Amino acid sequence: MSVSSVAFSVASRLPAVPFGRDQYRVLQHDNTTETNDVTAFGVKESELRTLEAYMEGVNR
Repeated sequence: MSVSSVAFSVASRLPAVPFGRDQYRVLQHDNTTETNDVTAFGVKESELRTLEAYMEGVNR
């Protein structure tokens, strides 16, 4: 993470790079959960698809 900190600090000063110190701070925190309560969004777990399955349906 120390190398990432330096890289993001440098990148944040470059006008063409769309990320910087904020993304470094986000990477320092876990963004996963032990439980998956998709029903909170009105979706059944059986309705979920992988990205690959979704893209197959889009490309037909």
